[in-house]
Amino acid sequence: MDNHMVLTAETAIKYIKDRTDIFSKSEILEAKIFDGGRQSVDGLCNHLVLLKSKTTGNSVVLKQVMPYVKALKDDGIFIPLSLERINTEVSYLELIDKIFPKTVPKVYLWDKENSILVMEDLSHMKILRNEMINLKKFPEFPNQLGELLARSAFYTSEYFLSKNEKKALECYFEHSNNGSLFENLTFTGPFMNYNERGIYHKLQKDIDDLCNHSEVLKEVAVLRAIFLDKKQALIHSDLHTSNIFVDEKSIKVFDGEYAHYGPIAYDVGRIIGSIILNYASLVGMKGISQEKKQDYQTYILKMIIELYNTFETSYISLCQMHCKSDKGSIDMDAILKETIGFAACSCISRVYDYGLSFDFKRIDNLEERTTGRRFVIKLSKVLLLNRLSFNTIEEVVDAIETLTLKTIVTDLIAEAFENHHLL
Repeated sequence: MDNHMVLTAETAIKYIKDRTDIFSKSEILEAKIFDGGRQSVDGLCNHLVLLKSKTTGNSVVLKQVMPYVKALKDDGIFIPLSLERINTEVSYLELIDKIFPKTVPKVYLWDKENSILVMEDLSHMKILRNEMINLKKFPEFPNQLGELLARSAFYTSEYFLSKNEKKALECYFEHSNNGSLFENLTFTGPFMNYNERGIYHKLQKDIDDLCNHSEVLKEVAVLRAIFLDKKQALIHSDLHTSNIFVDEKSIKVFDGEYAHYGPIAYDVGRIIGSIILNYASLVGMKGISQEKKQDYQTYILKMIIELYNTFETSYISLCQMHCKSDKGSIDMDAILKETIGFAACSCISRVYDYGLSFDFKRIDNLEERTTGRRFVIKLSKVLLLNRLSFNTIEEVVDAIETLTLKTIVTDLIAEAFENHHLL
């Protein structure tokens, strides 16, 4: 633990010059170390250094993988992490770059012995979650991510690979046992062990009602079993809006260190759940005009529809073009219903005080924050109990809009009652 030497600015510059030819020996480099305050988990778990040439302006990011959660170790809390996860990330990046070029950061060097990865600097792009918090719009994003999800799902599945090829790839990505990590993060922790996570006291009854609802728990158990048992394709596992860089024309998905084989619907559901969290954070927020709020929420709902429909259309098209007749039929209805369930579970995992989504953390007013978190709890319950009844993603969006309207009306009635009482 203590002998894992963390690179300083000076030693990072020496390393990059000694180990690579990215920069010439004569170039003057400057190094900036990212702290753990970044919204991406990458900066919380790993040591990141931006190296930039003062001569040419060219830059790269050096990522040193730590054997513990770096941000917590600074507070005296030691949570060990496997160094093997970086092997997974490198393999994921290289594979996805072949499947859908230029949608992941380029890898320049992988030094396995020292657990150091040198890759493309994406500082000219923005983290999607930050931009959504600032109400920014990216028209190309849903189509690009939907296409990426479809391609990665198809080209790593039995519908494209031979049985032996798929098994070999599956075994290669299973060495780090990442499935058990996300089983706890998405299912067991938020629903079975929820009292260990802590939640704002005004939400305790809401979360108690959800996590003690027998039908909800049955659905979570079904989804947990699907997650653990269905090894359909290679999934990113941790695909949320803080793990995607965007600009006006392109996307870059990163932090693939937890990739493994699982159900196709998991990545789709996880990113939709992450987008829903941003939508929900706006529900109780009063710092922006109602017009701006409704405009951006409408944009988010259209984004969800476009993302899912692009994924579905592209996936079906790939299957029709490349599938052999003996592979069987594609059950898109099952994928949709699983997507809905995974989205709901992913949402709940980010409403607890421990692990609270940045979409809510940015809201200082606890009452406004509570309204959005309560909305997530109610919506997740609706989605879990009715997921088998939804036939299209548009119906899911209708359910979100219906609950939004109910929430607005309830708040107006409560406010009117309070004002009347004061009189």
